[in-house]
Amino acid sequence: MDVRVVENAVADINFDACVDAADLGLLVAAWGDAPRIDYPPSDCPLGLIP
Repeated sequence: MDVRVVENAVADINFDACVDAADLGLLVAAWGDAPRIDYPPSDCPLGLIP
């Protein structure tokens, strides 16, 4: 695997001069939970139309 040293890269989250899986792990860990919305609210009074 070719690892290239990149200075001042935007994707280098942990500032170790290398964009690698450690940066990806920090990004995914900081992403957070997404709200679960199965379907948007409906104007149907019986809730038959999602």
